Amino acid sequence: MKYHLFQLKLFFMYSFLGVLLLLISSIGWAQDPNKDINYLEVVNEILRTNLDILSSILNEEMAYHRLQSERHALVPTLSAGGEFFRNSGQTQSSTGQIFRDLNFSRYQPQVSLNFNLNIGEQLYLSRSAWNEYESSRFQISDTRQKILLIVSELYQKLLLSREGIRIAEQLTQNSSQVFNIIRSRTEAGVALTSDMIQIQAKLASNKEQIVKAKNQWVQVSIQLAHLLRWDPNINLIPSEVLIPQPSVYQVLRSLSPEFQVAERPDIKAARWASVAADEQKKATQWDFWGPSLSLRAAYIQLGDKTNNLDSGERYFTALSWDFSWSDWDQIKVQSRKADLARVQLEKLNDQARAEILEATQDIKATLERIPLAKESLTAEEDTLKLIIARYLAGKTLLIDVLLAQDRLAQAQLNAAKTIAAYNLAQMNYLAAVGQLDRTTLFELYQVQYDGVER
Repeated sequence: MKYHLFQLKLFFMYSFLGVLLLLISSIGWAQDPNKDINYLEVVNEILRTNLDILSSILNEEMAYHRLQSERHALVPTLSAGGEFFRNSGQTQSSTGQIFRDLNFSRYQPQVSLNFNLNIGEQLYLSRSAWNEYESSRFQISDTRQKILLIVSELYQKLLLSREGIRIAEQLTQNSSQVFNIIRSRTEAGVALTSDMIQIQAKLASNKEQIVKAKNQWVQVSIQLAHLLRWDPNINLIPSEVLIPQPSVYQVLRSLSPEFQVAERPDIKAARWASVAADEQKKATQWDFWGPSLSLRAAYIQLGDKTNNLDSGERYFTALSWDFSWSDWDQIKVQSRKADLARVQLEKLNDQARAEILEATQDIKATLERIPLAKESLTAEEDTLKLIIARYLAGKTLLIDVLLAQDRLAQAQLNAAKTIAAYNLAQMNYLAAVGQLDRTTLFELYQVQYDGVER
């Protein structure tokens, strides 16, 4: 009996522990499916975790080590070694007679400084490596700018999708109010039965719009979370509302177009790359025409030696020229590479000028559209109020009320799209003039995000 009671106690004890562990694990794994974010937090995170930016940083470090390697090639190399020689036998005189037995060992340690280099070629290779290193530094800035532009576009879409949800929910709420009015009028025998059918269909359509708007928000949230390397199952909710950003065009438009183009990081990177290609061409020419200088200073020490003729200090100097068709062809190859780098630079200059003009025109156009969109929105709001009043007075049909609601929702959505387009146009303008970086963004939003770490 006592044994059965003991087993029963163990069963309840283990059951209690299992339930307790299950509750603890469920609490620990419970996770809020939504995450509140703000734009500057996203900027910090993308600059910290993006793999394209990391790759450009690694390329810069690789260019730096290549520069150090080319510089260190101008330093003489230190060589150290030793030789062991064992001789066991007999020596022979000039007449062929055995002179005497010979048995000895020789140890020959030595250390030397060696320098074998085409100095002109190596100097130009070092200069080329330096220019490539400078180019890689600006490539980092260019990569950051491109990533910031992508994340800014996604964030504006995220704000717009949240605004779309709000507009769809407001439209559904307005339709619900009309539904309540029609139901009351139907019960009083004033409204038509067809009105009730129409408003029910309209409510269903509005709820479908909410589902579509939420799906669009989730899709954009997944794209942004993927770019930030966050869990895509978490829905990102921006803490801001969709409002026009402070104008940057008024500040930067006073700069000359030539200065705006020259300040772009991709232009600077291409300019340094073009100079590096010219230096590489000159290095190839020196490799063909220039002499190679060889210097050697050595100290040799012998041990257990029969004589000291091989010990002491040694010095060696030589100049040599090597000519080959392969080196001549390499001059032509490097010349074409230098020409190609100059063409690429000119191509980027033309592209930059066009992008600046397009971004400037885009800002002007969207800035003009904002007040027009607001006027349209105000007009649709007044029109809806008027039509509802006419419907309640029996002077118009329900279909006019529903169409006015749709026009108001469309006007609200157009106003939101215009603001998002203006904000994105400003980001494109900053990128076009080479000013889209973390410092500029934080200065742009310093009033709105005073609590974010800078």
